Amino acid sequence: MFTKAGGVDAVEPSKLIALADANLKRAVELLERIPEDYEAPRRAGGAAGSSRFTAGMTVQIREKRRATYADDLTATELVGLKVAEVRKHKVVCVTSGNVKVLIPTAHLEVVQQPEAAQPKGARS
Repeated sequence: MFTKAGGVDAVEPSKLIALADANLKRAVELLERIPEDYEAPRRAGGAAGSSRFTAGMTVQIREKRRATYADDLTATELVGLKVAEVRKHKVVCVTSGNVKVLIPTAHLEVVQQPEAAQPKGARS
């Protein structure tokens, strides 16, 4: 018999083994019910999971961060980057000259796209 803190446990080792075996068999049954082609839904974790950036959108370097990139990017590139890929804490952007740049998400903001011109008084 097993002891706990100097006392004697009333469960025989053979009963514990039988209980563990029953639990393992139950687990095998449940796992075998999962279809072979099942694929768990994927979610992006970390900052990418809640990212406001998606591939293809236009972004710009935040005003307070532009001095950091002034030596590497032109003024037009600072405000006209296209998102190519979103990673955990960074975004891969493509400049107008087709150069890929890896930039932290905290340094970027979405460029507000002008809404389609509507006649005055028209409502959407």
